[in-house]
Amino acid sequence: MHDKDRAKLETILEYCQAIERSLEKHQHSYPEYLSDDEFYDSLNMKIFQVGELSTKLSEEYKSETYEKIPWRDVSNMRNMFGHDYGSMDKSIIWQTATEGIPELQRFIIAELER
Repeated sequence: MHDKDRAKLETILEYCQAIERSLEKHQHSYPEYLSDDEFYDSLNMKIFQVGELSTKLSEEYKSETYEKIPWRDVSNMRNMFGHDYGSMDKSIIWQTATEGIPELQRFIIAELER
């Protein structure tokens, strides 16, 4: 893994951990996510940043690891935030935060340890 990819993964991990802390602070409450604008916007922006940073990983690295992490899906989430924010399905964002991000976090921790 190139140093630039490692640095991007470390930053993505920081956002994943911030998402985890936000979810814990709000007790993983989907109703609160829907009703609390600050929680909603904060979580969404962190997911957006994960997607944005994923576009900065080298194509070589993404190709090598695509079977473990669907990088295109990660970056597509960023594109949806950037272009269709008002019409995004909130349940998909929540699923990303509660299922996709923890999976990505576990992957990155394993990658950085090797």
